[in-house]
Amino acid sequence: MSLRVLVTSLAIDPEDGETLKPLRDLGAEFLFRPFSGTRQPGEMAALLAGVDAVIASSDRISAADLSDAQRLRIIARTGVGYDAIDVAAAHALGVAVTITPGTNDHSVADYTLALMLALTRRVVENHLSVTSGHWQRSPGRDLHGKTVGVVGLGRIGKRVVRRLYGFECRILGYDVVVDVDHAKQYEVEVVDLDRLFSEADIITLHVSLTPQTHHLVGVEHLQDGRAKRGVLIVNTCRGSVIDETALIAALHSGLVGGAALDVFETEPLAESPLRDMPNVLLSPHMAGVSEESTRAMAVTAVQEVARVLDGQPPLYSVTS
Repeated sequence: MSLRVLVTSLAIDPEDGETLKPLRDLGAEFLFRPFSGTRQPGEMAALLAGVDAVIASSDRISAADLSDAQRLRIIARTGVGYDAIDVAAAHALGVAVTITPGTNDHSVADYTLALMLALTRRVVENHLSVTSGHWQRSPGRDLHGKTVGVVGLGRIGKRVVRRLYGFECRILGYDVVVDVDHAKQYEVEVVDLDRLFSEADIITLHVSLTPQTHHLVGVEHLQDGRAKRGVLIVNTCRGSVIDETALIAALHSGLVGGAALDVFETEPLAESPLRDMPNVLLSPHMAGVSEESTRAMAVTAVQEVARVLDGQPPLYSVTS
């Protein structure tokens, strides 16, 4: 019986023989079903039945989806987030779950700064002014010298810190675990979340979505007296780290002066007031997607699948 690999990640090009070679060398056959944001009920379960591996993007894979996946040995995620996968259910069935760490850190950090600059300097408004035949200038604010709060000081948060350091920002950092040497090198003031919200002009989020970080930014921080009025918020990690209802209310009240959001509580973004707010920038969960990172994620995910199907342990297994 030949090996069968389901590919739903858009990072994998069916015509890219070089990237897929490790699996082709094992005699694998491919089922390409790219994920574009939605699936029909029962579709994922049907796709998983009869395959030995899946290379997935942000597909939701539940315990019910896995119930008939008797041949499945690995779910390889192209990216670092795995909150859409029921990892416990997979592990209970002996299915490895892997990610591709380090492949898109720079891409997310670059995109974060791009959103931050677009938000502060009102790049989109100025673009639309010219394309609509007007010459209305919207000055915005400098990023240089601002106090920026970085929530999450892991791999991506550290790269964002390095970029902000070049803009001579005052940097406040929050995390449950802190690389003290890195913080010292880049003059990061490590503070609690309350102080970060009360002092930051801009807040950028870089934490994994866990039960502890779900709605980490919520009503308790998005109210007068807790957050600095006019604060700008950038989110390129996971949508549910922010309570969107509380954020929308804070945007309406002016407490939050603007937001740049690449991720949302429900994706694709359903009907939402966020779409109509002039002080909000939106993008379709693509901070980590560049030509370079896409290639790196594809190569790493394919190699992980090849290792497992060849009887070897994966290198980047999710353990919880």
